[in-house]
Amino acid sequence: PKAGNDIGMASSPVVVGETVVVQIENQGDSFAAGIDVATGETRWRVDRDRRANWVSPIAMPGKREGSRVVLLQSGSGLTAHDSMTGEELWRYDVPCSTTPSVAVSEDHIFIPANGLTVLKLAPDATVPSLAWDSSQLSPSPASPIVVGDRVYTMNSSGVLSCGDVATGDRLWQLRVGGKYWSTPVVAGDRMYCI
Repeated sequence: PKAGNDIGMASSPVVVGETVVVQIENQGDSFAAGIDVATGETRWRVDRDRRANWVSPIAMPGKREGSRVVLLQSGSGLTAHDSMTGEELWRYDVPCSTTPSVAVSEDHIFIPANGLTVLKLAPDATVPSLAWDSSQLSPSPASPIVVGDRVYTMNSSGVLSCGDVATGDRLWQLRVGGKYWSTPVVAGDRMYCI
């Protein structure tokens, strides 16, 4: 494809079961595709907005036994797709950030939009509903991370915030210092901010 943007590509592929999902969004040919891991053949391809976007696709379990869903985020919203077919399962129309990627936990989806927008997917629901949003937990440009009942966000000025997953209340914030673009990594009981 004719793909590229003015400051480079950054989206990482994700392996979802038997499919590698790539998200290529830029000023040229923009699309997402599911590629068979065994053969390299394209299973599906969906057109996407022709504008720069650096987020990565994110996998989550589907509602049907053994099914897998991939979330695709862009400046125009968040869509959920069947990883095997590319079929759009649902859409949440909210302008999303185009740098930090969405994060998921068992029943919550954390979208970098309007600060941090969190959707809840009830066990008997096929479409998520708004749980809460918070401008105090705004991730920029690092993606939010979820550990247990806490969500963490790091802004570009080196301020790390911790929020409650259920309520969105900010529990604390800490100025780490420096400039941050990368997402913190949690290993054991430590968080590494690079």
